[in-house]
Amino acid sequence: MNKHKQDCFAYDSKNEICMVLPETHCADCNFYQNKNKPSNKSKASLPSRSSTNTTAEKYLLQINTLGLKLQNIERQVMYLKDTLGGSSSNISDMPASSTPNIRRMEDLIVKKMDLENEMETIFHKLHEIIDMVNSLSNERHKAILTNRYFYGLKWEAIAKEMNLSIAQTYRLRREALLEIEKLIADDSF
Repeated sequence: MNKHKQDCFAYDSKNEICMVLPETHCADCNFYQNKNKPSNKSKASLPSRSSTNTTAEKYLLQINTLGLKLQNIERQVMYLKDTLGGSSSNISDMPASSTPNIRRMEDLIVKKMDLENEMETIFHKLHEIIDMVNSLSNERHKAILTNRYFYGLKWEAIAKEMNLSIAQTYRLRREALLEIEKLIADDSF
């Protein structure tokens, strides 16, 4: 079991728990919380002819990882905004502390800015992948890759939606991945 760093902003020392939601990754300290073991994909949802991921397929599969990472960073930024907003907007009758924790506030502000920069980098990478798929000349290739890698549809659903057999779907997928491989090799993106 992974331990969450206690100096990470998402660690709640009072309750000694991680504030990172299940199935997410904390970018602050690389903590990953997974309450459920990952389920194995059924063989029916995978193309039968290829058991290894090509470079193009690995490139497209980044969409899922980047999307999850983006969601987690957005949660962390919202947490930081609440933390930063709460500390300056609390007004009480109590006298102000003679030694305010300015360093902690500065650290939170810097962390928020770093996370926002990381979000910008992820947005750029996501747009790069989307632009590459949209640059394909064959509309069926675009549709297959979009449905599979962006929307996560199963091959059977893609075949049905496009009025294709499973074999035709796999063939078009292979053609589309070859076209993506060429774009990656040409360093067009």
